[in-house]
Amino acid sequence: MTYIRPLGGVLIAGLLAAGLAGCASDDETAATASSAGPSYAPATSIVRYKGTNEYSTAYGGERYPSLQHQGFQQVEQQPLSTFSVDVDTAAYSHIRRILKNRQMPPRDVVRIEEMVNYFDYDYPRPQDQDEPFAISTTVMPNPWNAETQLLHVGLQGYTVPRRQRPPVNLVFLIDVSGSMNGEDRLGLAKRSLKGLTKGLREDDRIAIVTFSSGSRTVLDPTSAKDKHRIEAAIDKLDAGGGTGGEKGLEHAYSVADHQFSSDAVNRVILISDGDFNVGASDPVAMRKLITKKRKSGVYLTVLTVGDGNVNDHIAQALAQAGNGTAAHLDSLTEARKVLGDEVTANLIPIAEDVKVQIEFNPDIVGAYRLIGYETRALNRRDFRNDRVDAGDVGSGHSVTALYEITLVPHLARARLGFRYQLASSDPDLKRAVEAQDEYAFVKLRYKAPGTRNSLQMGQPVSKFEEVELLEDAPDDVRFAVAVAAFGQILRGEVDTREFNYDDVLDLAQSGRSSDPFGRRGEFLQLVRQAEGLSEGAW
Repeated sequence: MTYIRPLGGVLIAGLLAAGLAGCASDDETAATASSAGPSYAPATSIVRYKGTNEYSTAYGGERYPSLQHQGFQQVEQQPLSTFSVDVDTAAYSHIRRILKNRQMPPRDVVRIEEMVNYFDYDYPRPQDQDEPFAISTTVMPNPWNAETQLLHVGLQGYTVPRRQRPPVNLVFLIDVSGSMNGEDRLGLAKRSLKGLTKGLREDDRIAIVTFSSGSRTVLDPTSAKDKHRIEAAIDKLDAGGGTGGEKGLEHAYSVADHQFSSDAVNRVILISDGDFNVGASDPVAMRKLITKKRKSGVYLTVLTVGDGNVNDHIAQALAQAGNGTAAHLDSLTEARKVLGDEVTANLIPIAEDVKVQIEFNPDIVGAYRLIGYETRALNRRDFRNDRVDAGDVGSGHSVTALYEITLVPHLARARLGFRYQLASSDPDLKRAVEAQDEYAFVKLRYKAPGTRNSLQMGQPVSKFEEVELLEDAPDDVRFAVAVAAFGQILRGEVDTREFNYDDVLDLAQSGRSSDPFGRRGEFLQLVRQAEGLSEGAW
């Protein structure tokens, strides 16, 4: 089964048609999914929408993008690995929610890159917004396979000083349908928005649009200094009716257009349980609307709440199409993280359409496997194509990627094309010799916000980035490896071999380092919870 990332035109049309319709139609076919590793409850199924190449995994009443395991690629045949960056964190919150409900998360809930990127890392920081990323790399022994090594790539985004950040014009688009009734849904959404409002400046503006069977404006664009008026509008919200997501988005974008300012960050923040079951009569037009508004400078952030009927698949697709992020608020603590501690990172973009391409040196690396990023994979040619949409990065965000690599004996070769495939007649022999000390070359392309043409930066991964022992790697790197290992174990993948939950705990504890908000400590508790469930102790 081949999974196509959810950004293609036909796929999005099928996704919106099915996702916003809420329930399976006669055009769907389903098959029971079998998974290696822990047994999952309730049973999962794979749903394919006829006429598309789009697959969704159903977990009870919830849906998640289907993931296909990425095996090793031979450098001789495929020297380039290309993907869109991902700073979404929804998968980690879903995993935490499911584990706390004393169930093991189904395989396709576990998007490893979102688990790893959930945490903050102290990577070297860029000093100038004109070059908004710093790249750091480490090559180290692989704790779950002595025959391979790991390549860690860390990207650190520029942090916009608070006094220099532009004002924000926000439209809160709030689902008030009947399924949103409850303190863990609309109640949590209301408390979350109040918290966000308290952290805004007087030159920021807020409007509120609600949708259920219809949509309406409950608060016209209002200065954030008028907090009492904003909070009063939030307090009056109550739930009832169906979920007309399409009309709600159209209405919210109309309000965003009304208060649009080229000197501000303009963003719609959608909060819903994702149970879209009314509307979407023209999903192609809806996708065009999201794309058009994205190009005009209005971003879309998607936040989901609740459990039992979350459509994570549609939330991911909408956020990606709208140049925004997707997160799941499973608690007020998570809301504080997303809309409080990391509000600048989640509201203020520093780069759009960020793509990474790594070229491996075939004289040193024989094969590689990218851990995670299944829904973010790009074709080689997409890297330089500025029309291909990719991930967006906010102020101060970091992005982490991990590769498992196999090494080959050092052999000098003459090749044609690419950085490491120089023809023997190439006069740049010095560069050819120097390249023999490189594992790979990391390239990064991005657009400055509001621009059309990409900029590119890059740097080699040299043997100077290699550490002989895993304990010599930085704390943050070891912790990221532990999180990635945990994700693979949860997915029942064979790549981690005999590496188990206790090994994850030991490695994560060794890299726990500074933990001011207790998030790494909470991770250790989740590993223990998963271990108990897998052994039947719970």
